[in-house]
Amino acid sequence: MCDIISPRFAVRSVRIPAGTVLVTTHGYIDRSNDAEWRAAVVRAAHHPATTMLVCDLTDVDFVSCGVLMTLRNTRDLLISRGIPLRLLARDPTVLRALTVSGLNGLLADPPVEEKGSAHVRGTEGQDHRKGEGVRRKSDG
Repeated sequence: MCDIISPRFAVRSVRIPAGTVLVTTHGYIDRSNDAEWRAAVVRAAHHPATTMLVCDLTDVDFVSCGVLMTLRNTRDLLISRGIPLRLLARDPTVLRALTVSGLNGLLADPPVEEKGSAHVRGTEGQDHRKGEGVRRKSDG
């Protein structure tokens, strides 16, 4: 669907069968390139055939405030259409930004883990062992 590549940033959107759109990003997303990233996400969210949107941030090590705002707005739009938004992330900085902004509930279960790590920092600041996924406040 869409490819944007630069030395420190790449975004690719792929439509998977059954209406799922995967937006994969590599590098960092900051003020210099968040407009390109936002365009890919918004285009996928507004497409009438989209039944699920997955933003793969596993190879991203920084997200700007603009990214967080785009994710919140996209989540709200998709909720109004009954379409799920899922996030994939593993970098501690990105996970922290998603948690602080209240977007960590969109992380796919189980969360993507850091390479070579036996655990992932959970949403309540506890370590969660492999296979347990992300514990949410509603889980008790």
